[in-house]
Amino acid sequence: MKGNWVNGHLLVDPEDPDHIGATQRFPSPLTFESSGDRLACMPD
Repeated sequence: MKGNWVNGHLLVDPEDPDHIGATQRFPSPLTFESSGDRLACMPD
C-alpha cells in the first residue's frame, strides 16, 4: 500500500459497560510509517 492512506473505522457498542475504555485501549498499539517516521495512533 505504499503511497496510499488508510481510513479505519472503529465500531463500538454503546450498551457495553466498558465501551469508553475499549475505545481508548484499541488504537494504542497501532502504528504506521510516514516519511521514514513511525507514528502512533494515540499520543504517549
